[in-house]
Amino acid sequence: SRKGSSVSQKDFGNIVVTGGDLREQMRKFEASLISKALEEAGGDRKAAAQKLGIGLSSLYRKMEELADTGIAGGGA
Repeated sequence: SRKGSSVSQKDFGNIVVTGGDLREQMRKFEASLISKALEEAGGDRKAAAQKLGIGLSSLYRKMEELADTGIAGGGA
């Protein structure tokens, strides 16, 4: 942390924002992380949850919430 300095665009690296409010962007980012973790875990949801640092039930809940918003497909 740089105490006393301001935050600029370059502090966020290559994050691409394609429209929508912050909540929608966070959902899209979360869906992307979940999708990547599932892919890397070969579809093993327990391993994906561990990779994400969340419990399996949290992964299922997040997947369901994302499916309900139409951002990500698939539920439990």
